[in-house]
Amino acid sequence: MTSPEVSVVMPCLNERPTVGECVSQALTAFQRAGIAGEVIVCDNGSSDGSQEIARKAGARVIPQPLRGYGFAYQEGLRYARGRYIVIADSDGTYDLNEIPRFVQTLREGADFVTGTRFRGNALEGMSFLHRYIGNPLLTLLLNYLFQTSFSDVYCGMRAFTRDAYRRIAPRSPGMEFNLELAIHAKKAGLRCVEIPIQLRSRRIPAKLRTFKDGWRSLRLLLLYSPNSLFLTPALACLLTSGGLFILSFFLAPIWVQLQAAASVLAIIGGQVLQFWIVARGHSLSEKVDPQDPFISRLLRLFSIERGLALGALLTLSGGFLAAYLCFEWVQGGLAAQNNRWGYIALTLIALGVQIIAGSFFIGLLAMKKLRDSLVDDA
Repeated sequence: MTSPEVSVVMPCLNERPTVGECVSQALTAFQRAGIAGEVIVCDNGSSDGSQEIARKAGARVIPQPLRGYGFAYQEGLRYARGRYIVIADSDGTYDLNEIPRFVQTLREGADFVTGTRFRGNALEGMSFLHRYIGNPLLTLLLNYLFQTSFSDVYCGMRAFTRDAYRRIAPRSPGMEFNLELAIHAKKAGLRCVEIPIQLRSRRIPAKLRTFKDGWRSLRLLLLYSPNSLFLTPALACLLTSGGLFILSFFLAPIWVQLQAAASVLAIIGGQVLQFWIVARGHSLSEKVDPQDPFISRLLRLFSIERGLALGALLTLSGGFLAAYLCFEWVQGGLAAQNNRWGYIALTLIALGVQIIAGSFFIGLLAMKKLRDSLVDDA
């Protein structure tokens, strides 16, 4: 068979009790539905003979020595030949008789089909912590950050077209691979459909590490949403800082406290804004984000020279203001003064130095990206 319509890809790590059944079930589903299909099992270093069991059941076994759920899938998917691709775990928790339903949804025009266990109302194989805390919270956060409407972002049974997978281009090595599929499916503008499925009782220990994989998933969500992680807090800090500085001129009893808070917020906001520029530029260069015309134009306006000019302007402005305040202080006989421009002068100097240093740092990153691209082209 040179061109199967459907490829089923399953990762495997010591799944001896279930992997053979999963392969047989997938092949039986193909036969009953009249689907020309293949089953690929990507073995992630099993030591219990799972490879031979999968091979005898009719699967094509691909070794992947790099440990990781995402690594296993990425290697297995490299060998998938089908127009449509179905992925599922090989631990027996998913009913592979559902494969024709996923394939039919793709035939009807969907690009990305994901199962949802929460709408299937059968969750015997899911722990209390994952069912009521971990999965719902990660799903809620992903939907908020990326304007999606998934109900189960960690479902391990999904299907997509070959072209959709090429456009998603996942890279995550671990369990967060599932989240990356959902994120990039949305960013690529794919037509996404959810199908209610049931989760069977677990017969072998789960590979998911609750807290470690939970943190890695949260980290992925934040790193893939630099606007929410950096830009929004930075703008909030800078706007609040400006408001507090203005208020300090009208609220005499607490002007010192207001200006101290405003200065700290301004410095934090400026630093976080530079982090956003770095993160956003990285995501665009690595093509993990679609081109945003406004953001791209804004980033193109930035250059080392412009950053240095802005930093120098702020530093000099703050320095001249501080020098003038010192001159007045000396002229007043070194008497204590309640001058409300002191914090503003120091804040301008701090922001200016910060921008100068940040501009050099961003410039070094830009040079590295250029050098890497020249090496790749060569």
